[in-house]
Amino acid sequence: MKAYALDLRERVVKFIQDGGSKAEAARRFDLARSSVYRYLGAAKKGALAPKTSWGTWRKLDPKNFRRTSDNIPPPPSKNSKRCLA
Repeated sequence: MKAYALDLRERVVKFIQDGGSKAEAARRFDLARSSVYRYLGAAKKGALAPKTSWGTWRKLDPKNFRRTSDNIPPPPSKNSKRCLA
């Protein structure tokens, strides 16, 4: 999930500083209330900008990837006399 832009974060903080409630800011900007509280805390510290991404996901290498189905035994046949209970 991508982080919300700095512009949105600044508008949320400004809305609350101008007298709006935190719940109303969450509804108006379509955010979770926890995000609103987090933005306010970050604004107090002066670090409102979103954190940089820590990297990208690696794709699986088909040569080194073992299918999990190779390790699972096949299901018993219909004619099997093995009790499943």
